[in-house]
Amino acid sequence: MKEMTIRAVARKFDAGYLFVPATKADKQVMQMFCEESKGEYVTMDVTTSRKNKSYDQVKTVWALIELIYEVSQKVRPTTQQAASLYMELIMLYADRVPSLINIGEKIPVTLSQMDKEQAVRFIQCLINHLCEMGKLSDLQASSLTEIFQSFEEMKGGLDSDPVDKDSDGNWLTVAEWKKRNNHSFASGRVGDLEVAHIVTRGSSPQNIESVWNLILLTHEEHIEIQHGKGWDVFLGIYPHLKARVNRARRMAEKEEFQDNGKKSAFETKPEVVSLVEQAFGGEAVKESDWAEKEPVSDIF
Repeated sequence: MKEMTIRAVARKFDAGYLFVPATKADKQVMQMFCEESKGEYVTMDVTTSRKNKSYDQVKTVWALIELIYEVSQKVRPTTQQAASLYMELIMLYADRVPSLINIGEKIPVTLSQMDKEQAVRFIQCLINHLCEMGKLSDLQASSLTEIFQSFEEMKGGLDSDPVDKDSDGNWLTVAEWKKRNNHSFASGRVGDLEVAHIVTRGSSPQNIESVWNLILLTHEEHIEIQHGKGWDVFLGIYPHLKARVNRARRMAEKEEFQDNGKKSAFETKPEVVSLVEQAFGGEAVKESDWAEKEPVSDIF
């Protein structure tokens, strides 16, 4: 082996740095290269790219794989069992690219080959998979919640959410987007969910069908908290969504949310009280006055 290409993470070590292979596959390639090059000088070409997946994404994938195994088998997996499940999940959920050997066929992208956007879509599928598996123990639910909230916050910091796009970079339709997301963006709960608009129809009608302007919420999160108490309170309870909300505001050319203790920069709705009353059987309001409720329970 005269050349190698791996993905690695730079880590501080004493007065210098070490390059640590990002995945087990990268480690194996590096070990083979080092065995064959023992005692020789080597030349290193190091590059970085915003498209490269992060080390945290790699750790997140393996944490989710281990959690999926633990929930289904009631025991923690061995290294071999985790690797076997990883390959099954890659075949199920990873983006696919044209094969260089079998022309006309598409093959799944493995974790070591994934860029940042491909890794995000794969992680989203793993979280969806866990949400569909049924009841988790308190400890498992706590682990998933921590992963889920960190993941949502990380996605919000990107220029756009890869889960809002297909593998070719095109925005999904609302129907496609609903099928790709099976849990509340706020709490991770599954069941009867509603589509909530970040920037309202009245404020930005041209963006009402843009998936970057949408979040899935339970009825309580949508009507009682987001509509009833406003974005200040909502984002105080679910701060991991602040980055997604602010990105949508920027894309719609609206003022971002400022956590400064003052009145929210978002548009206020004098009819919110009436809307909450309607939800509990009170006086109705016109549909044009608020971001409509869109049940999506038919996709579960």
